[in-house]
Amino acid sequence: MPLSTEMASTVVQLLAEAAQGKFDEPEMHAVQPMLQTQMRISKLPSPQSLLMESFTSKEGHHLYIYPFAGRNVHLGLASLLSYRLAQAQPNTFSLSVNDYGFELLSAQPVDLQAVQDQSLFHSEQLLGDVLASLNSSELAQRRFREIARIAGLIFSGFPGAAKSTKQLQASSGLFFEVFKKYDAKNLLLTQAERECSRKN
Repeated sequence: MPLSTEMASTVVQLLAEAAQGKFDEPEMHAVQPMLQTQMRISKLPSPQSLLMESFTSKEGHHLYIYPFAGRNVHLGLASLLSYRLAQAQPNTFSLSVNDYGFELLSAQPVDLQAVQDQSLFHSEQLLGDVLASLNSSELAQRRFREIARIAGLIFSGFPGAAKSTKQLQASSGLFFEVFKKYDAKNLLLTQAERECSRKN
């Protein structure tokens, strides 16, 4: 169940107190070593600040952002920010969200300055960008279905015994999600995203 707004703000408040050395609650006392390690290596989020962390691995370039606003808000934010970053510089993103924050995993390095100076969070054309970010992912997935079928990745069935549209959508959707997460540079995936960006 996603974190409610009230619970999320309470968690952030407890983390802010931990940053000041207050571990009054039994649960906070239990996680004190872990939080102290986090403070030593990075920082703890607070109501006045947004924690962002980044690093590069063999999978790509990772950007973690922790708004503590709940899973649904994080899904929307991750889609919006990846869309805006891709508009500024063509890139492929894989999104992961949980109750605490979200991850943007990209094939190419992202402009962290736009995130740090908060210019990426502007409210101009917000509704249009949100709708476009949600539609671009859906359009890419639909385009991928056709490309995967033509490439022979998805078998549509023998003549007279064709698979249903629902079965093809499930198969292509699974391939799409796996490629987005584990092979962001896959040629079929990049082709689908390239064709969608041309249409937009």
